[in-house]
Amino acid sequence: MSCPLTSMPNRPRPQLETTRRVDEYAQQRIGHAAEERLVAVHAFDCHGAKRAGLNTAWASRLEGHYAEFFNPPDLVGCDLAEVACKIAALSGLL
Repeated sequence: MSCPLTSMPNRPRPQLETTRRVDEYAQQRIGHAAEERLVAVHAFDCHGAKRAGLNTAWASRLEGHYAEFFNPPDLVGCDLAEVACKIAALSGLL
């Protein structure tokens, strides 16, 4: 049995803007450096990011409950739109 992904012809990958360029553009637009934050729908992702020292935000739409044994996120919202609004409010954008 062969995997179709391993037999795909070699094609050039599109050149995408680097994260640094996107970050610099965003910082120019808002007038200050943005903080880095992991936004996730899986509690274990937020837990790992917290342990690594990042700010975190968790959207409960998928799991519904954040297990107590994980390090808690800094922000919680019911979906990604609510989390984005809370981050924007903290940043003074709303």
